Amino acid sequence: MTDEFGVSSPRPHPLRNELANELHARPSSPVTPPAVVLRLALVTQEMAASADRNFVEDLCHRFNSAPPGENSRWHAARLGDVYLRWERHTELSTLTLHWSAPDDHVRFDSKCPPGWPANWLEGAPGVVLSAVHMEIARGSEPDHDALYEQFGEDLSIVGGGPSSSFAATDFKLDADGFCRVAVWSDDEQPAELGRKVQKLLEIETYRMAALLSFPVATEARDQLGEIENEIGLVMSSLVEGERDGEDSALLARVSELSAKAEAMAARTSYRFAAGRAYHRIVRERLETFNYPRDAKDGLANVQTYEAFLSRRLEPAMRTCDAVETRQQALIERIARATSLLATRVDVKIGEQNAELLTSMNTRTEAQLKLQETVEGLSVFAISYYAVGLFGYAIKAIHYAGVPVDPNIATGIAVPIVMGVLWLGLKQLKKSLGHSS
Repeated sequence: MTDEFGVSSPRPHPLRNELANELHARPSSPVTPPAVVLRLALVTQEMAASADRNFVEDLCHRFNSAPPGENSRWHAARLGDVYLRWERHTELSTLTLHWSAPDDHVRFDSKCPPGWPANWLEGAPGVVLSAVHMEIARGSEPDHDALYEQFGEDLSIVGGGPSSSFAATDFKLDADGFCRVAVWSDDEQPAELGRKVQKLLEIETYRMAALLSFPVATEARDQLGEIENEIGLVMSSLVEGERDGEDSALLARVSELSAKAEAMAARTSYRFAAGRAYHRIVRERLETFNYPRDAKDGLANVQTYEAFLSRRLEPAMRTCDAVETRQQALIERIARATSLLATRVDVKIGEQNAELLTSMNTRTEAQLKLQETVEGLSVFAISYYAVGLFGYAIKAIHYAGVPVDPNIATGIAVPIVMGVLWLGLKQLKKSLGHSS
């Protein structure tokens, strides 16, 4: 890398270009009304990203358009009269198509792109999580009667600025499984309208993605109740007292409950974290819109996007947060119970070891006393035989003519022999490290 003065600069970081281009990746597509927009969000987290690219590549080849690159995670192309945009996310893949509408009447009568076969979605990877059918017309003031005719009493609206754009939906799925959104735009530049359209589409996509965590929370909530009841019984047993061997059984049970709680947390942690991230995106997108009531008096009593989602989406997300909090509290509670039981078991083992050592000391003392008794008896026994041998020797000397009385000599030898043996035994015990 050389600057304009020809001075060599430090070599660039290997990720520099990738990081710089990331800020410019996935730009919004300009939209000019009247137009129709379709958006499909497909869950493909267990499939390779190549499956998404292959599907988009096949679509591009049908219309002789450049396909996405080998490692691309998004691609935009013009396919006949339709503008296609593909984006690959962590666990979602989105397909967004828009084309020009014949007039400014919002009908929601056709979802097939012009010039495309009706089965163009066959072979698409994953399963559909969200599908949006949006129709965009010119003007800032929609026909209020027509709105109620299209959406009924469940109508929700959002404004994009003072008299600049207006969107309406009922957040319901039609017969084909699409959420219908009607948009009116007044004197907006295509790029500005394109950004607002993208935000509206992302609200619906990420609203559904955030709600994926709700059934997980519902299932985990039931399991939490069962584990909480069982750990409550364990703690009650600790308070009420113990029976022989009960602590070890309780500790094994608590360890099993701990494994269940940790496994449940491992299964749900990613889903809850993803749900929070998606919910944050929805909140951020909603903050960019407003509702100028003074310009739309005929819809003064209609709920806004934010009001609807606050009443429906927020409780679901709070449920997920509550379940996650309960999970962490339960894991900590089980950890405390495990620590308490382990301490009780250790104390009991220590008491048993102390009793065992006391018993061993008692037996050792008895053995020492018995040993000393045996040693005393052995002195007498050895002395008896030694004196007997000495008596035979003295008698032999007496019969040989030496004037010695065998009986007197033997009697004198008894205490001497016993004393020598006793002192010899004590010296031997000292040399072996024993004390008398």
